[in-house]
Amino acid sequence: MKYSEFVKELKGLLKVKFNILKNVVPREKELAGLYKHKLETMKLKNKDYANNNDVFNNFTETGKYSNLPEEKVVIVQLGNKLSRISNLIDGKKPNFESILDSILDLSCYADLFYLYEKEKENKKNIKKRR
Repeated sequence: MKYSEFVKELKGLLKVKFNILKNVVPREKELAGLYKHKLETMKLKNKDYANNNDVFNNFTETGKYSNLPEEKVVIVQLGNKLSRISNLIDGKKPNFESILDSILDLSCYADLFYLYEKEKENKKNIKKRR
């Protein structure tokens, strides 16, 4: 997935999340700010971890080194974040990344996983039509 497609998909996902929550959650301004912050965070991290031609490149490369499919790489990343959050809840003092940073990262990995699976599903549907 190209970076521009990634940003477009992510904006759509965040818009859907916001529109659903807007009518349900009384903290819509905080959520809107959070989703905006998430998008900016993901854009910055994308520059560090991916390339413009494939936002999932980091998962693909890690999969090659670890002999795991991309989906499992993402699950490991999610597990790492959950473990870190658990340690922080249990009282471990962070040197760099706060509990809020870790929760944000967890949420961003989940969004990337969603977009990855959605792209995979779209490719499958295109093949079926041919």
